Amino acid sequence: LMPMAREFTFELAAGYFVPTTTAYIAVHDIGKVSAKSAVLVTGVRGAVGSLAAEMCLNVGARVVGMSRDVQSPLPNYLSEVEIWDYSTPSLGDASIHFDLVVDTVAGSGFSERLSMVQSGGVVALVGYAAGEVVEVGVPGWILSDTPVVPVNMLNRETRAREVSELLATDLTAGRLHLQMTEFSHSDLEVARLEVSLGRLHG
Repeated sequence: LMPMAREFTFELAAGYFVPTTTAYIAVHDIGKVSAKSAVLVTGVRGAVGSLAAEMCLNVGARVVGMSRDVQSPLPNYLSEVEIWDYSTPSLGDASIHFDLVVDTVAGSGFSERLSMVQSGGVVALVGYAAGEVVEVGVPGWILSDTPVVPVNMLNRETRAREVSELLATDLTAGRLHLQMTEFSHSDLEVARLEVSLGRLHG
């Protein structure tokens, strides 16, 4: 049991803890993002991805977000995020090498994203919405010397609780925003289907 801010709705209280703390640990503890950082965030329209992107923007970093939907605008608070398509990342600025990749999707494009990390950078592997298996070219990975850090929140619960009050304050103050889709009890099967099809995920 945890005390909640009075300003929280029930929905926010129920849904905020995991995505906000996951994003925080990926961005600040693992990535140590600053105003000089360039960050790539996959799944930028999801809960964790959008929070990670917003946290990076809040410290002045440059943020590129990957999404299957490159046409729909992002929310205003993410308007500075540059959008790349998963299938054609080369349409973006190929000269960018990232200090941090927050990867929420894994899957077939993981090796390519790994190659976009500059020396001294890191990949925070948060999820696997695009597939549980990744293929990595070992010689190139060894030469790049890029750490891939799995963000296992079961092992980071103590740290998550340490930062949760700060994150709750940021949410109620409007410094962070949580992407949520609400379903009624009668629509739980619809929600399950949306998750299984990859159209709805954290």
